[in-house]
Amino acid sequence: MVLLLWQGETLAQDLEISTISPQLWPQALGERSGNAAQPGSFRDKLLLDLDAQNASAAKPRESRLRPRLYWSMGLALAAGGAAWWSGHRADRAYDRYLHSAGRQHQDEQFRRAERYDRLAGGAFVFMEAGIVLTTYLVFF
Repeated sequence: MVLLLWQGETLAQDLEISTISPQLWPQALGERSGNAAQPGSFRDKLLLDLDAQNASAAKPRESRLRPRLYWSMGLALAAGGAAWWSGHRADRAYDRYLHSAGRQHQDEQFRRAERYDRLAGGAFVFMEAGIVLTTYLVFF
């Protein structure tokens, strides 16, 4: 941050042009070349601009992304838990299918195993989406 002490020095001595917001460059260049604006107007605008930049820097980008990050992590964890649970249920149903003797019981257990496998597959897709979204929010 640049502190301005305006006591008749030129603008080039008081601040660097790179610290001024692009909206104020024409005024800064005009005062550097000797074209005088109203006394104090450029300084006041510059100080207000620096205050606005500091206020926006006080609220970092992370604060807006934090709820989204938590939701994406929650999605990944919940979908992972659902995928594990339905995969476990599908394995148990398939084991019962392999050990059952009656044709009707075999068909019922096989349909149950297929249903839980489809649920596990869908839950894995949502888990992967949550992982990708979480990675995007953390690193990009």
